[in-house]
Amino acid sequence: MDFLMFADIGVLEFALKEKEVSLILYNVNIMVGHIT
Repeated sequence: MDFLMFADIGVLEFALKEKEVSLILYNVNIMVGHIT
């Protein structure tokens, strides 16, 4: 996992405010990463 990506304050705030949405986007990123 690239924790540096999550070091961004905006991302952390977004994750805290919209945990479900952030998890969905994170899973989508994983799927896209496996495809490409």
